[in-house]
This record gives sequence, C-alpha cells and structure tokens, in this order.
Amino acid sequence: MLAIILGVTSTTIVFSLINALLIRSLPYGNAERLVYLWTPAAYAAGLPRELGPYYSDVAAWQRVSKSFEAITGMQRYVALLTGESPQRVGGARVLGNFFPTFEARPQLGRTIEPHDDEPGRQFVAVISDALWRSRFGGDPRALGKTILINRQPYRVIGVMPQEFSYPGGNDFKGQFEFARWPRTDVWVPAALTPKELSARDSEEADAVVGRLRRGISLPQAQSEISAIQKGLLPAHAEGALQVLLVHFVETAISPVRPLMRLLMGAVCLVLLLACGNLASLLLARAANEVHEIGVLTALGAQRSRLVRMLVIESMLLALVGGVLAVGLSQAVTQLVVKLNPGDIPRFEETAIDWRVLLFGLVAAVGTGFAAGILPAISASFVNVNALLRQARRGAAGGSWSARNALVVSEIALAVVLLAGAGLLIRSYLVVHGEHKGFAPSTSTMTINMEEQTPDAYRLRCELMHRIQRLPGVQAAGSLMICRSAPMKTLVSW
Repeated sequence: MLAIILGVTSTTIVFSLINALLIRSLPYGNAERLVYLWTPAAYAAGLPRELGPYYSDVAAWQRVSKSFEAITGMQRYVALLTGESPQRVGGARVLGNFFPTFEARPQLGRTIEPHDDEPGRQFVAVISDALWRSRFGGDPRALGKTILINRQPYRVIGVMPQEFSYPGGNDFKGQFEFARWPRTDVWVPAALTPKELSARDSEEADAVVGRLRRGISLPQAQSEISAIQKGLLPAHAEGALQVLLVHFVETAISPVRPLMRLLMGAVCLVLLLACGNLASLLLARAANEVHEIGVLTALGAQRSRLVRMLVIESMLLALVGGVLAVGLSQAVTQLVVKLNPGDIPRFEETAIDWRVLLFGLVAAVGTGFAAGILPAISASFVNVNALLRQARRGAAGGSWSARNALVVSEIALAVVLLAGAGLLIRSYLVVHGEHKGFAPSTSTMTINMEEQTPDAYRLRCELMHRIQRLPGVQAAGSLMICRSAPMKTLVSW
C-alpha cells in the first residue's frame, strides 16, 4: 500500500505541473494564433533575440499588415498603490487593443478600449482578481472607485478573471527584466501621442503580440512583416532591425518542456518500482493460496474467472492506495507551489483539477492491474492432481521464476534511478562551482524609480555614498537603465 501511495503521489504531482504548463489551455481565445513580434538587431551580436520593437514600427505594422487581425504592445512597470495600505504590484501600460487582441474578457466591468488610450483619457485601470479581493474584499462596488497608482488617480473600470495575469515574470524574455513580478495586477492605457507613435527611434515596447488571421501561417506572416520592416529601415538611426515572429505558446513553454519530460520519466520509473513491489508481494501471497486455488479448479472453476478474481483484488487494493495518494497529492502540491523557483511559467497555476484526479485514479487502477496480472496468471497454472496429493507442501510451486524476474526488474529500475540522480547531482555541483566572473561576496539590489527628477538623481547619489561607507564594503557601483530608470547596485564585501 505504501509503495502505491508513493508511486501514484509522485506521478500525480508531476502530472499536475505538466497539466498547468503543457495541457491546460491558456486563458486567451484561440491562443494558437497568437505570436510575438521581436526586433533583434542584425548589427549587434550577443544581444537576445527578444528585443521589443519601437512603437513607431508597431504603428506602421498595424496600418500596413494584412496577415494580422490585430497587433498590440505593452510595457511592464512597477505600480505603487498608495492610500491606506501602500503596496507595490506588477503593472502594465497597454495599447487600447490589448485585451481584444487576446480575446480576454473581464469577470466584472469592462476592459481598456481604444478610446481610453487617447492622451487625457487614460486615467482608467483594470485590476486582477487577486488585487480586487485583497484591496476591495471582492466587492462588486469596486467598479468606479479611484485608486492611486504612482500618486496618480485612476478609476477602476474592470476586474479580470483569476486565470488572467499576463504578462507574468516568465512569459517572455527581454533585455530589460528589472520588474520580474510573478504576475500583473494593474493594467492602464499607454496613452501614446501621435508624435510618440511616429517619432524616429521612439519609445520601445517590452513585448508586441499579434493575432494571425485565420488561414495565415507563421511563415506567410513572417515574409510579409519582414518586407514591411525593410521599408522602415531608413527611420532608424542605428541601422537594420530584423523582425522575428515566434509562436506565443512556444515562447514560454518550449524551454521547460524537456524538463517536464525528464521529471515525468523519472516518476514513471518510481511508479514501475511500485508495480514491481506490489507484484512481488502479491506473488508471495498467491503462493500461500495456491492450495485454495487448486481446490477451486478441481471443483470446476474456470481459470479465466480465477485470474479475474485475483486481478480485481489487486486493483481494489491499488485503488484504495490511489485515493489516499490523490488526497496526499493535494497537500503536497500546495507546498510545491509555495516553493516556486521563479523561472517556470504558469507554475503558480499548478493545482489538482479533474484531469489530475482522473490521471491519479487511472494510474492507481493501471498499477493494480499491471501488478496483479502476473501473480494471477502464475497462480492459476497449477497441477491440480499433484497439488491435491501434496496438500499445502506444493504451495510455493512455480512462482519462483516470476518472482526472480520481478526482483531483477526492480533492481535494474532502482539502479537507473540512482544513476540518473547521481548524474544530476554531479552536474549541479559542477555548475554551482563554476567561476561566475565576480567575487562570491558580491551582493546586488534593484531600485525602481519611475520619475527622472533632480531629486531622484540626488537620492541615487546619496544612496551610493552611504553604501560605500558601510563597514565591510570594499567597492560599490551602479548601473542605470535610462529607459525605465531601474538602478542595479553591485556591492562587494
């Protein structure tokens, strides 16, 4: 029973991760038609591919492209909510067609619309379900109320469903990842002026997402958008910018798909070990019941019915273990979510839903069948005449070969698991011991300042002077990303 609980619990937990990442559909309509549009620089080697386009290019694509139903962009930022309970949350400045592009609908109120994206009318906000419940207690009367975001009043116009939190910390990569919040809780209009949308080398978006028209393939859209971009090259001072189209789903999922397959393979080996363990125990039990089975056979019981009886018995045993394992999986999954490593997309959405429950029960029943079929068949092949003459002395009969095969299989699977675990641990130690290029005593911190004012500059300078005067600090320096004004500070102790 313990082997079944261990095997089914481990496979169920890993399947819940796979379900959240690879199986469960994204909270967007027709997500397979969504693509990212990046603009890697052809002249600069070493930069990531995932560079956000200029908003001027986005505006040109929206006007000219025929392959997309819609193209939208957004910028992430840190939203400071002031008032009675100040807090920092992940925020996004989005174009007016952001939510329609994703075909995302609110659970309350409305989303940001194109007319909200006009300068002077942009002081409206859509909030997440989590923020709605934590700040307003889930009160529907939150619509129309005013919240202060970075000291500016915004009117709440909508609440998104619980499953919508785009962009999250791992939804896409980028050159400027200072605001690695696990989710977004506030969306406000970008409110770009016509001058900002047409300026040479205008402001950049963190990510641009397009929705392909029906019947348009990714290569077709890539060809069209590349041709459009060639006509925009003279508008950029630094030179050529390519356009790269990548499937929206694959951007987040493809890096973790091999890891999920590896984990699933490992826990399947654990489940096979549980099968072998249960089968060995059932063989030993069947050896002691061979005399009773021989008597039933002598009385006219069909061999198929005897096999069915023994298999059902093992399946019921496994089913009880599976039910207990599913209950244990629920508690362990909640613990695993709290241990979020931070670099796996949609990890926080891991939960036990109907797919996971069904998988756990099927795994338990399948384990019971696989473990019970061999002992049942072995026990049914008995020499009735010899058995009845020898009474119980022949009970251990012909099950030794099957039992030996199971023991050999269990040992082989255990060796494979131990070897794989040893290689992974060794690889981790090698990576951990690799020289990083800086002293291990170096500490870093990030400070986000939304406004570039003389006071903010003086604050940064004063902060650096104070850090340099701290006891034990050998050197301190800072790196400021001007576009969004985060300051990365490095301190060597």
